Amino acid sequence: YIGLEQEKESVDDLLETYAEGAEAAGTFEIDGVVWQRYDGPGKSVTLVQETPDVTTLVTTSTAPLEDLETLVRRLTAS
Repeated sequence: YIGLEQEKESVDDLLETYAEGAEAAGTFEIDGVVWQRYDGPGKSVTLVQETPDVTTLVTTSTAPLEDLETLVRRLTAS
């Protein structure tokens, strides 16, 4: 399972809603774009990127980090 959320909310609001208990764990760079990484209970990993227009959050507790990375690479800006 990988969850993808894009909203006009703050990083903190999205984390509270979709990744409760996640704590900052540094950054993760994908194709030159820096994402904030949060690790949560169990094996959950959440990547977040905030732009002026939207905050994007991808999260999982079952898929490996490589799968998150693959999904993020497939996202395109419109």
